[in-house]
Amino acid sequence: MGRVRIASGGLFLASLALLAGPAWCQEAAPGPIYPRADAPPEKIPAAELQKRAIRSRVVEVIAPVSVLDPKGEMILSLTKDNFHIYDNGVEQKIDHFDLGADSLSIVFVVETS
Repeated sequence: MGRVRIASGGLFLASLALLAGPAWCQEAAPGPIYPRADAPPEKIPAAELQKRAIRSRVVEVIAPVSVLDPKGEMILSLTKDNFHIYDNGVEQKIDHFDLGADSLSIVFVVETS
């Protein structure tokens, strides 16, 4: 029984040494790379910026708004006609106007094991 424990202990230590060996050789991650304070800002040509631009067609934009009176209380009597939304100087149509009242879902989990 003693030899089995010694053999299994030796096997465990050998496998631990084999598995941990490569980890000792790895360098730590350098972390974020910050530009030097005296480095000039990177100049990117306009053509390159056009290539990097992300373009997406948007069907709906949600614009949450809170309007407060001088006392700091919410004004709830406003209608869709009290608001105007502009995109690049062009007034956009407001399709949906809602006073909020979004539903709230709460889950309470208790584990008793």
